[in-house]
Amino acid sequence: MKWLFVPVFLILVSPAFAIANPASVYCAQHGGKLTIVNNKNGQVGICLFPDRSYCEEWSYMRGTCKPGQRFLTKKVPKYRY
Repeated sequence: MKWLFVPVFLILVSPAFAIANPASVYCAQHGGKLTIVNNKNGQVGICLFPDRSYCEEWSYMRGTCKPGQRFLTKKVPKYRY
C-alpha cells in the first residue's frame, strides 16, 4: 500500500509546483493579451495590445520591442479588440 501512496501523492502535488512563463506574466501585467502563433519553426508567444500592435513576448519583456512599434495587418481570431 505504501508504494501506491507515493505515485498518487506526486501526481496530486505536481501541479502546485508549476511555474508560469515570466514573459507571459509580464505581458498580462502590462495590459497585453498572450496568444500562441504557429509558424514554420514551431510556436511563438505574441503579446497583443489594445491598439492592435504586438510584440514577441520575450522581446517585450527585454524591452527590445514596445507597444505601438508593430501592427497587425489582419484580425487575430478569438481576440477581443
